[in-house]
Amino acid sequence: FSQLAQVSAALKAPVYTAHAGRRDHGTVDQVLRAVRELEQLMGIPVGVEGHYPTPRGIWFFGCWAEYRTLLESGVHYALDLSHLHILATQSGRIEWSLVQEMLSSPQCLEVHVSANDGCADQHRQLHEPTWWLPLLKQAHPDAVFFSEGKQSSDFY
Repeated sequence: FSQLAQVSAALKAPVYTAHAGRRDHGTVDQVLRAVRELEQLMGIPVGVEGHYPTPRGIWFFGCWAEYRTLLESGVHYALDLSHLHILATQSGRIEWSLVQEMLSSPQCLEVHVSANDGCADQHRQLHEPTWWLPLLKQAHPDAVFFSEGKQSSDFY
């Protein structure tokens, strides 16, 4: 992590974000504590990116309750809306107010957008409206948006 801090400083990175990690490597509280410690070490905002449910449930922040915990923790985060689409599809519900709160929070460093079929993260380009599109107008003005949608192979 010291080397990561040095590289980030050399690049003049304004923030750093990473996936939350696997459940077999600790607890939610340990993840949140590690993010806070890394932020102190790096001297820039460090955010955690939530995940989505998987068959074996191995990733942190893969359910609505854990996303609520992340929001209420005060830790910075990256909000991947395609991950939330998978969560909504698999749970059969959308936590509208939670998504709205997370988007508008100053703790939201990044918003990732792409499309998928609701089963897995496919990083497809957006070609049609999705359920979360109307919520984007309420996003925090300092959050950085970027598409994770892959270009078609026709372009290569």
